[in-house]
Amino acid sequence: MSRFFSVLLFLLFQFNVPVAAESVPDAKGAGKAYIFSEYSEIVPGQTFLVAAQIRLPDGWHLYWKNPGFSGYPPKINWHLPEGFKVKALPWPYPEQFGKEPYISFGYYKQLTMLYSIEVTEEIDTVSDLKIKADIEWLSCHKNCVPENDSVELILKVSDKAVVNYRHKDLIENTKNKLPAGEYKWGIEPVISGNKLTIELRRPDGYTGKLKDMQFFPYQTKVIDFSVPQKMKKTGYGYVLELKLLETADKPLALRGVLVSNSGFDNSGTIKSLRIKEPVRAVNEKPATHSLYLILIFAFTGGILLNLMPCVLPVLSIKVLGFVQQSNAVARSGEKEYKPVLHALFFAAGVVITFWVMADIILILRLGGLYAGWGFQLQHPPFIIFLAFLFFIMSMSLFGFFDISLFPSWLSGRVSGKSGLLMSFLSGLLATIIATPCTAPFMGVALGVALAKSPLVTFSIFTFLGLGMAFPYVVLSANPELLKFIPRPGPWMVRFKQFLAFPVYGTVIWLSWVLGLQTDLGLVIRLWSALFFTGFAVWLLPLVENFKNYKKMIAKVILLLLIIYSFMNVIDNISRYSGDKTSGSDLDSGISWERFSQVEIEELNGKVEELKGNDSYVFIKFTAAWCITCKFNEVIFSSAKVEERFKQLDMTAIEVDWTKKDENTAKIIRSYGRSGVPLYILYRPGEEEPVILPEILTVSRLLDALEQGRD
Repeated sequence: MSRFFSVLLFLLFQFNVPVAAESVPDAKGAGKAYIFSEYSEIVPGQTFLVAAQIRLPDGWHLYWKNPGFSGYPPKINWHLPEGFKVKALPWPYPEQFGKEPYISFGYYKQLTMLYSIEVTEEIDTVSDLKIKADIEWLSCHKNCVPENDSVELILKVSDKAVVNYRHKDLIENTKNKLPAGEYKWGIEPVISGNKLTIELRRPDGYTGKLKDMQFFPYQTKVIDFSVPQKMKKTGYGYVLELKLLETADKPLALRGVLVSNSGFDNSGTIKSLRIKEPVRAVNEKPATHSLYLILIFAFTGGILLNLMPCVLPVLSIKVLGFVQQSNAVARSGEKEYKPVLHALFFAAGVVITFWVMADIILILRLGGLYAGWGFQLQHPPFIIFLAFLFFIMSMSLFGFFDISLFPSWLSGRVSGKSGLLMSFLSGLLATIIATPCTAPFMGVALGVALAKSPLVTFSIFTFLGLGMAFPYVVLSANPELLKFIPRPGPWMVRFKQFLAFPVYGTVIWLSWVLGLQTDLGLVIRLWSALFFTGFAVWLLPLVENFKNYKKMIAKVILLLLIIYSFMNVIDNISRYSGDKTSGSDLDSGISWERFSQVEIEELNGKVEELKGNDSYVFIKFTAAWCITCKFNEVIFSSAKVEERFKQLDMTAIEVDWTKKDENTAKIIRSYGRSGVPLYILYRPGEEEPVILPEILTVSRLLDALEQGRD
């Protein structure tokens, strides 16, 4: 009998020990959710942190936001008092479990996520505040159990905030596990074929040593987890080698978390970095048809660039050139006058200017900096230079003087009767002033150009230039098309003066952009300088009546007055700084949540939070100097668009790029684009966003909103 009980106790012990060690949940699950507050008492208008925690039995795990091979991430639905706002902070870096290729990402035993809650000013200081959260997750061990829990938190509202010391350490420890959004390491993902290499350049002063490193991607179905990640040390830092899935589209940007247990700083406390960097392709032979397609996009975008509003001022100079060509044909005939030369010189001016911009962009890229389409208009000195140039051009068109860049004896040799030099300069000027606009097809072409090798970059910029010059070449090469222009007469003087007005309007627009980037005081200095410049130009005809050295001295004095006026504005730029944004010029019923340069680091967290709540999110990247952006604003003022945004409870976000900002540039590059306008739509249930065309229409925007809906 005693032997029987001994065997029975042995069997019970063998059966129960695993159960006690693993705490296997029943069908209802054994996980538990909690929420903790950074403060036990809060005040109106305060912003504080709340920790949402999921605890599991030993040996069990749950999943990260990218679960990997299987599983799904936790989901939290907050219930807050009216007027309160919640924002998710980045998730703590995960662990890897499973064996290749069945790799998953997540957390053993527990997960703590932090959320920032903003309290409205309109609450009573004698009331209690209830915060509730519905949390869903998947618990897994040998089997998986979907679980959910509803938790709530009661906080007291008083006149003085009181720290909750009971949970202070928990929140601080969780903050230390969040990936750092700002880092001094130079990080660049590089793709060659199906090989992805993450290059890390060590920062100055770093004396530590990375012993291990692993990349956890936010993007799904991109990395081949059947191949282990390999870290190597280099002369400049480290590289991490990964393999892309054969079936995956090569990403234009890499988003995820880079983890090293040895730490990315000398103290070893920063163990993870949240990266979102554009991908550079090297030593890659893209499919011929794909490169041809991009070049066609570039050529087509260049043609359409002539129709963009920012080119209209220079278009007036083109029209005047057509009139002069028509008159020359009428006077000398087609045999003596060769309009094709005008077309070739204009095309040369356009293409060479595109080459110069490509050179500048590539040089800045080698230096670790970034320049996108329209980058020069983010610099106040260049805006001031253009304002002076266009102001002088407008006075020339008004008839105060004729532009002559060379002495008369040299001008005849350089440009001749046909004015070829002026055709070249008009091509150069047209390209410079066209950069505030982005035409259809250009966004894709420029995005590829700035991510590929220098050879591909130059090819795309060349086709952009050829496309922009193409219409002018066609018109100039066919003199019969110029016969529709009336014969010479007094109307030409009036017509030339009329064309000065759009050029003068450009000066006003440039002044407005300068004011948004700096301050009204600098705009007043600019207009004062233009006043003295105009006075000097007005005196030029009087100076011509002087004789000998007096004429030369007078011209030098007037030239020095213009130079002094220009330099006086340039020297005072540093005195006028401001954090201005362009905003929306037109009245709109859409309530835009605007992100300044200071807040731009929070944008990704905001988007991830809204995606987790299955919300519609629309992001508008704009700038004051972007004319295409301003013309698209009328779309957002449409009653149909406003109503649809309201019905979908759309979260509308505006990001301003008027002033140069590297963080904003990185976000734009992460979407595979090089500049503005850029319109991003996130739809519920879809991980990847929809990138809308540069030129919007009401129907096109509404169609994008309807697609993907159940």
